[in-house]
Amino acid sequence: MASLVKDSRDACASAVKRYGYVARRGVLLQPRDSKDVTGWLGLNLATWGLPAKVQINPVVGVRYVSLEKALVEFAG
Repeated sequence: MASLVKDSRDACASAVKRYGYVARRGVLLQPRDSKDVTGWLGLNLATWGLPAKVQINPVVGVRYVSLEKALVEFAG
C-alpha cells in the first residue's frame, strides 16, 4: 500500500517538475522563483481499493502576497 502511494506521489512530482514546480512539505508543490505570486498544487490521494488502485485529485491554489499583506493591514 505505502509503495503505491509513494510511487504515485513521486510520479506526479516528476511530471510537474518540468513546469518549475518543486516539492514542499510532502506533496505540496510550488513554482520556483516567484516572490509576489505563488501557486501550489496539492495532491489529495484517495486510497480505497488498495493495493491495486489509488485516485489522485488535485487541489490548486494561488497566493497574491501583496493582496494578503493589504488584507492583514486592513484587518488591523
